[in-house]
Amino acid sequence: MSTQLLHVTLSYRGSYSNSSHLKGQLRLHRGAYVRLPFDLSQAKPWEIWESIALARIIASVQQRDPTPLVVGSSALLLHGVRGWIANPNVELYQPKHRTSQLIPPCRCAAKPVPAVRRVYRRGPPITSERARVSGIVTEHPYDALIRCAMHDDALQAFALGRSALRKWCDFSNFSQDLCRGHAEVIRQKILSRLERVKGCRGFARAQRILSAIDPGCSNPAEAALACLVRALCPYDFSTQYELSAGGRRFFADITIPHCKLIIEFDGIEKLGSTQGEFDRAKRSWLQREQALQDQGWRFLRVNWIDFNDWNELRGRISHAIGVASKPIPARFALLWEPPSERCDGEGRRFRGHEWHGANGADGSWT
Repeated sequence: MSTQLLHVTLSYRGSYSNSSHLKGQLRLHRGAYVRLPFDLSQAKPWEIWESIALARIIASVQQRDPTPLVVGSSALLLHGVRGWIANPNVELYQPKHRTSQLIPPCRCAAKPVPAVRRVYRRGPPITSERARVSGIVTEHPYDALIRCAMHDDALQAFALGRSALRKWCDFSNFSQDLCRGHAEVIRQKILSRLERVKGCRGFARAQRILSAIDPGCSNPAEAALACLVRALCPYDFSTQYELSAGGRRFFADITIPHCKLIIEFDGIEKLGSTQGEFDRAKRSWLQREQALQDQGWRFLRVNWIDFNDWNELRGRISHAIGVASKPIPARFALLWEPPSERCDGEGRRFRGHEWHGANGADGSWT
């Protein structure tokens, strides 16, 4: 499950940024610097935020003595699992009480990276198993996911769970049965570990979340949509549902066959990076949408800006599903919790109205 952190290097040379050893490096905070492996003038804001998030974790580990154990969402990020929060706190295990510490904001290529906190978790890992990423020791990724499902915002836990399952089963649209079977084996292993903390605070909540995740969501926005749909829909629904339109194969983000409803997330990566690509992509999905509408399917399209008003978005989804013929099971309805400022605040993810692509298409990413 581990990956090499090849894109971040740190240098500790005191606080003097004019040192020859620090030339071309970004100051994270006093005594900690990082060299990012891409052209900062061309980098996307979310690429910078993620690299800084990783650098902050590495700096926190290297500056502590004894070397701390990385846990929770920080452990998952080191293992390549991304959640809803783009600018996360650094989470370390510390059995003794220790006050959290501020990690100050910084600027990179004129792009601000808000402050976060270095947070010390007193709850021990569920098992004694450990994992390593480029020499950094973390709790086992399964234990980290359980920790998040028990204690983090439901939105963050749901996004992390779907991202983790997708990565760990190596999900592919073209071999879904095999991948989903592998994902189910992984889920059962995770739920088995969860049983070790039965009766603890957050156990029932984690069980609901981990039982509801699947590997079909390709980014945090699709995971957030799936979380909303699952809490609002009493029927079965599928991610990456295969359809045929105009003789072409197509995988819909979220499909509710009972309602003949397709819910699509329109991210910038689907529309291309040039005006020509954008125009071609737009023509293609309009033709595909018309062909599917001729088959009786309805569409609900969502973009990043829609996530700025959760109540409005929930209302749109509920209206699109329509009056259900049966009640929503409690295990589904209880999945939804309004995200906190810590999870969905201005300093934790990009807002849809702040970052836009060249064609006016939303280019933000959590």
